[in-house]
Amino acid sequence: MNSIKQLEQQTTSSTQIPILDFHQFIFSDFASKQAIASEVLQTIEEVGCFYLKNCVPQNAIDQAFGNANGFFALPEAEKRQLAWKDGAALGYFYTKYNGDFREAFVFGEAVLTDRIDTDSPVAQQVHQHLGHHPAFRDAVQQLFTACHDAGNRILKAIAIALNLPESYFSDRHPQQADYGLLHRYYEVSEPPQPGEARFEEHTDWGSLSLLFQDENGGLEVCTNAGEWIAAPPLPNTAIVFIADVMQRWTNDKFPATKHRVLMPANARSLPERYSLAFFLSPGDDTEIACIENCLDAGESPKYTPILTKEYYKQKTEDLAKRFNGSK
Repeated sequence: MNSIKQLEQQTTSSTQIPILDFHQFIFSDFASKQAIASEVLQTIEEVGCFYLKNCVPQNAIDQAFGNANGFFALPEAEKRQLAWKDGAALGYFYTKYNGDFREAFVFGEAVLTDRIDTDSPVAQQVHQHLGHHPAFRDAVQQLFTACHDAGNRILKAIAIALNLPESYFSDRHPQQADYGLLHRYYEVSEPPQPGEARFEEHTDWGSLSLLFQDENGGLEVCTNAGEWIAAPPLPNTAIVFIADVMQRWTNDKFPATKHRVLMPANARSLPERYSLAFFLSPGDDTEIACIENCLDAGESPKYTPILTKEYYKQKTEDLAKRFNGSK
């Protein structure tokens, strides 16, 4: 196994994705924040995504990875008691749809708080499970809080870059709308079939996503120029994706980042792989309407205004059609 320092040296020399450091953003004066915001804007416009160093404490990442391993090692029957159902996008799921080989645990504030405010049986079961596994609960809670804080800083930088009030986006992103996802990709013991992927090409639904990977890597992203490039893991660093809602808000000025996890065609086997994702989303009743600053002279909005909850309802229905084989 490579050391953290060795891995950092390898990935910083090989990645084509810009690496930013937000360590000073929270403590800087407005002029310094503007300079950082300009870097963010440039990387989004030129590449579409970026690495962000020192945004989430390494200890929080390590604890979450360690406890994810323990959760996925539970008996299958116990995990499936926490499976998604009744429209609750929380808990456990697994898939081999279209070649995807993965299982996941999804969590949000609704199952982390002691005052759970949902009638969903699944959410209640997930909340109880976390209560019976305090180390796991504490790890995901620490990660959740740290990622929300980091995401807020990124949203503020984007607002400054677009000449908006600094809190324009962060005010519209309550913590209860965020959710996290622990991913385990199954070990692959046979050569993959043509076109098989560990996770097929997709974009994320919210405004921004933060992703952390274990050292097995495999992630690829599509740049704004349409080129697929490797996005290797980098210690103490998240990769930040633009997601679908931000694309609508900015009238396609900030395209959602396409990404995937492929299996090399010449691979005879692949070890299991872990990743941690965090998704920032606007509140349910937030209107997603084109920002005037993102319109060029004579340009019209490409999307009609829509509430977040209505947009996600449409996305959920479209996803159900795909899984059911409908057109």
